[in-house]
Amino acid sequence: MALTQQQLNDRKNFIGSSEASIIASGDLDAWQDLIDEKKGEKERKFDKATLLRMAAGSHLESFILDWFENDFDMPLLSRDIGKHAHPDIGVPIRSTLDGLTKYYDPVEAKAHFGFRDMDELSEMYAPQCQHHMVASDRKQCFLVAFFAVHCRMEVRVIKRDDNWINAYIDNAKKFDGRQQTFPKLL
Repeated sequence: MALTQQQLNDRKNFIGSSEASIIASGDLDAWQDLIDEKKGEKERKFDKATLLRMAAGSHLESFILDWFENDFDMPLLSRDIGKHAHPDIGVPIRSTLDGLTKYYDPVEAKAHFGFRDMDELSEMYAPQCQHHMVASDRKQCFLVAFFAVHCRMEVRVIKRDDNWINAYIDNAKKFDGRQQTFPKLL
């Protein structure tokens, strides 16, 4: 589902799941680019092919989630739901979950148009899924992928990695200290 203008504006006030790999990297140049984006001083540019893949992925999200619900008999409580991490974490972390299972586990839906396999996609999207688990305070996240080239679906359960999450939250606090535009948590 495409983000609304309000959702895009709100993203300036927290670290979102799509930014998790940047924060986790600790790459100060990438952090500065993200800070500049959040301050409105820089805009991320995508080529036409990437924009088309992103639009197709957004369009296919309902199809992917419908398949997951039906094939896995896993009714979703909701779709496209925002979750904020508990304030005790000390940094504003928020996720827009593609879905939330009846057991309250987050679901991340992806449409893939290349030749990566599920192991590669799981590694690529692990930071985003770990971020979802921080925001939703859960122990697992379902990664549901539609492989367009081979027209198949796969599901992988990504388990919570507390060591990774602790390092990630430390980096998020360092990032927050560098950028100083997030509202201060109570």
